[in-house]
Amino acid sequence: MGSFSLQHDLCFILWYTFLVLLCALVCAKIEEHKRRGGSWMDRLIEEMKAVAERYHAQRLCLFGSRARGDFRPDSDYDFALWGVPAACQPQLLNAVDDLPSLHKVDVVFVDDRTSQALLDNVRKDGVILMDKFTIKRENFESALLRLKEGLAGYEGASDPQLARDGIIQRFEFTCELAWKTTREWLLDQGHVDLNSPKAVMRQAFADGLISDSDGWIGLLNDRNMTSHIYDENTADQIFRRIQTCYLSLFEGLLEKLI
Repeated sequence: MGSFSLQHDLCFILWYTFLVLLCALVCAKIEEHKRRGGSWMDRLIEEMKAVAERYHAQRLCLFGSRARGDFRPDSDYDFALWGVPAACQPQLLNAVDDLPSLHKVDVVFVDDRTSQALLDNVRKDGVILMDKFTIKRENFESALLRLKEGLAGYEGASDPQLARDGIIQRFEFTCELAWKTTREWLLDQGHVDLNSPKAVMRQAFADGLISDSDGWIGLLNDRNMTSHIYDENTADQIFRRIQTCYLSLFEGLLEKLI
């Protein structure tokens, strides 16, 4: 009996070891499959993401049957792109023609002339493949948090002047991210030719993202004045406006950027 039990245990151990090794092998093959793109569909999508990045797209979305999951093996690929400069669009289309696939690839450049019906269709079933807005919004939110932390610690700072200058530098960085994040949001809505902070915030005002026109003009002007931080009077004035006005403008904008 003892010998039989020992043989039984040994067989169980060998069988269990075999199963563990088999599972490990399967998992390794799955990971290798993922790393290599998994399928021609995955590889084409990765190639398309690279093309979109190369030609300055702000957002890339797969829509249609490929996004819904009811596609056939020979179904087309439908992509919507936001923010591609007009000068880059012909080059992007040429790059799409050169993709290593015989599948038909249809591209829609979204702008303020794109039909609402098409936009609704894209947003209903689309799968976002690349979105610079989300990344920039997270960075804007993080910068705003750092600005708040600086302001909260100012009263207890051992060197008020150094703390003030640090807060102004954080304000400068937050302002930069604020208008660039707003630009991404506006590009997602189909707006084009937004290449300066003032142009961006003017369109944001028109779209209802911001309401205090004078406050934002003052904020942008003070952002341009931060290079004169060596002037004590200028630095003090900018700092006070950050405390009393600009922080709340940033907070209100962030809430709207969703």
